[in-house]
Amino acid sequence: MKRYRYEALTADGGTTSGEIQAAGELDALEKLSARGLEPFEIRPIANSLFEGIKRRSGPLRLVDYVELYRGLAQMVSAGAPLLEALETIEESTERPQLAAVVRELHDLVRGGTKLAEAMRMTGKFPEAHIATVTAAEESGKLDKALYSMATAVDQLKDLYAKVKEAMTYPLLILALTVGISYYLLTRLVPKILGQFMEIGLQQVPGPTKVTMAVADFLNRYGLILVVLIVGLIYLFGVWARTPQGRRTLDAFKLKAKLIGPITKKIALVQFGQTLGFLYEHGVSLNEALSIAGKASGNVLVEEAAERVRARLEAGMTLSEALADDKEIFTPKFVAAARIGERSANLADPFYAAARNYNQDAMLQAGGLSKVLEPILLVFLAVIVGAIMLSIFLPMYDLMDQLRQTR
Repeated sequence: MKRYRYEALTADGGTTSGEIQAAGELDALEKLSARGLEPFEIRPIANSLFEGIKRRSGPLRLVDYVELYRGLAQMVSAGAPLLEALETIEESTERPQLAAVVRELHDLVRGGTKLAEAMRMTGKFPEAHIATVTAAEESGKLDKALYSMATAVDQLKDLYAKVKEAMTYPLLILALTVGISYYLLTRLVPKILGQFMEIGLQQVPGPTKVTMAVADFLNRYGLILVVLIVGLIYLFGVWARTPQGRRTLDAFKLKAKLIGPITKKIALVQFGQTLGFLYEHGVSLNEALSIAGKASGNVLVEEAAERVRARLEAGMTLSEALADDKEIFTPKFVAAARIGERSANLADPFYAAARNYNQDAMLQAGGLSKVLEPILLVFLAVIVGAIMLSIFLPMYDLMDQLRQTR
């Protein structure tokens, strides 16, 4: 599909302009005519290398989605036209990436494209958001859908911020350990031990020999080691993006003792929130399950959602279908489905379950940080202490040697 800039006459005799995606100029002309427009100029938009890079760079952050959806919801519910709401957000936002995306949305909507389709055409919005807006536009509840999405994304943003905050200090300690150890081994140890050897140290203690060997290796092959590590990280990233790699990594993240419970709760938060607001705004349960599975961010949860869909088609209730995948869907989730089935309201119980898991994950993230911090501090002390011990041991031996020669 190519992008075209057009100028056209409207049915009331006015003029309008915008962008449209089409297979060719004839296709663009047909699409514009179907919208009731009479184009008098259609020209292709050059897709230069730098423009392509600019369009692909910097995906929207969670805070961008919150600002966009909340702003649109407030203005649309107050009676403002969608185009005016988009213009206001574009002019008021302080986030350049969001402004660029909103400008693109505005141009597409002004050209007659519905908001959901415009979101899809930008390539910047999750499928769950597009499906929700599609259903909301058909039902006339766009403002409520936007409020729901803003709330859900805001909760997810807070959760990710808490996890990031919890992991920042342990990672800093780990980086500090590596940095101090590298400095001691490549700068301090060779210099001090070299001076000891010049003075006349006859016998080197075992721990010091090990430290000297490590220091010598780093001085000789340190650059090669760095290149090797960077290469392995790159290859790991490539492997992690393959279907098998992603599945293996997602399975590990769910089963790992330290991060497994948090990872599972985050996946269920995203699954529950997405399922809730999709179903609430008119998306069929089967389609909502498929989209929510992808929105979970975990392949195993996505596969489980597809199995649940198959069981529903075979005649099982949602709670029964979820219960058959108990390794993924917890009793709390099954209970939410059962409550929703009894009350004929699936959305609210899943919202509640997602909120509970959100709070649990935030608490566990804080607890994980408290567990990791002392462990890493002890690790830092042991590593640095071992290096310093390897320096002091020959110092004592040298002092004994000097005393014996007197």
